[in-house]
Amino acid sequence: MKSLRLVAYATLVAGWVACSAQSENSVLLTGNVPDYQGKGEFILARRGQSDTIPLQADGSFSYEVKNLQKAEEGSLVLNYLKNKKSVHCYLIPGGKLDVKITGADGEITIGDATVPDYKLTAVFTGTGKKESDYLNTPPFYNYVFKNADGTPVTFENYMNQIAEQKQRMHKALEGTCEAFAKEKTAELDLMMNDMEFIYYRRLKNDGNDASKDAGFMAFVNSIDLNDPKVSPYLLIEVIDFRLEQSPDLYKGMDYGIRFFCYLRDNIANKEWAGQVADKRMTQMLSNSDVSGLAKTFELYRTISGKSEEFKENEAIYNSLAKLLPGVKATDFEMQDKEGKIVHFLDVVGKGKVTYIDFWATWCGPCCLEIPFVEKKVEKYKDNPNIEFVSISLDRDKKEWLDKLEKDNSSWQQYIIPDNFESEFAKEYNITFIPRFMLFDKEGKIISIDAPRPSDDEAFEALIAPYVK
Repeated sequence: MKSLRLVAYATLVAGWVACSAQSENSVLLTGNVPDYQGKGEFILARRGQSDTIPLQADGSFSYEVKNLQKAEEGSLVLNYLKNKKSVHCYLIPGGKLDVKITGADGEITIGDATVPDYKLTAVFTGTGKKESDYLNTPPFYNYVFKNADGTPVTFENYMNQIAEQKQRMHKALEGTCEAFAKEKTAELDLMMNDMEFIYYRRLKNDGNDASKDAGFMAFVNSIDLNDPKVSPYLLIEVIDFRLEQSPDLYKGMDYGIRFFCYLRDNIANKEWAGQVADKRMTQMLSNSDVSGLAKTFELYRTISGKSEEFKENEAIYNSLAKLLPGVKATDFEMQDKEGKIVHFLDVVGKGKVTYIDFWATWCGPCCLEIPFVEKKVEKYKDNPNIEFVSISLDRDKKEWLDKLEKDNSSWQQYIIPDNFESEFAKEYNITFIPRFMLFDKEGKIISIDAPRPSDDEAFEALIAPYVK
């Protein structure tokens, strides 16, 4: 076990009694890792801060988390070789939380690459125990879609599973503070809005037709599009389903336009239609790719009630429109391993297409992609038409350098110390990682949301025209 990292996310507001702000604004975080061997440390990162918490020889640690103005969720992420697992905790100002972490070695396989796995178990005591226990309750999405004979379960059977799991999650909330319970109950209710169509999508992926299930169709047909008490997200799912079942409806139009036409023609309450339209456009803009969206956005503009969400969507759309394929890359400064300033335009547009990997050492999914990047680098090492570049968003340069030394990466490596606050991250709407981009030989955008290297088929299809 090389190191552990604690990533704290400021997601919950202060509540009543135990969750309210106390006179002290720190938490004493202590614990023990019985299986710990060798040297290692925790890295505490929260709200842009980064602190090192050393582990003692016996695997114990103690650290005072300071300047907590309100309760926060956190994740203890284990950096074990190339894979990471998380144990979640809840930090309440003025409290003391202790955690004992145990684990067992194993492996997971992604594509044709096998990476080490580490299954963690955590036992909490102290302030925030109940909340931390809840955060580590098995995922809500553990349910069965197939019977023992391989046939799909009925919609009724599936919904019974969901009801049982929701009841289990509510029971796990017993004894937690009111603010936490309220927040998580709202999350459960929101998740339930989409559960019915998870059944549909899963059966479809397995080659089965959910529309043949009487229970599912009865549910779909019971939804009144004009009822504002229905979740707008559920209405979006219903409209998607109805359009899929009626391919000749608005035939010949792009899918986004088909959706907004259906919305416009089937919801009489214009204010309600505008609210649903806002939610749908927010979803459409979330993938950072607005190519081909101009006509759809203009139709959306005629349906939306010009709400605050519309204004936000319009601002995002206008920003992303600057990042369409064919637009010249924006320049910015980054650093190489020696600390030398390097300009982005000195890297892209040099007669080769450039595949960019934006990542960080603390990002588990990012690290899982590294072996796949390495395989692509090896595959195309003699191809003069493509270059691979990795750009880190780490705040801790030492962590980044240690990771590079450990992986012995052979391709170009740079770091943007300002992390997600950098001008480039804002300009390119980098709100999550890993994120991959492709630029052409002249430094113009091909895609700012390119396929991951682990998605071999999509990756090869994208670069094929440029590497001949």
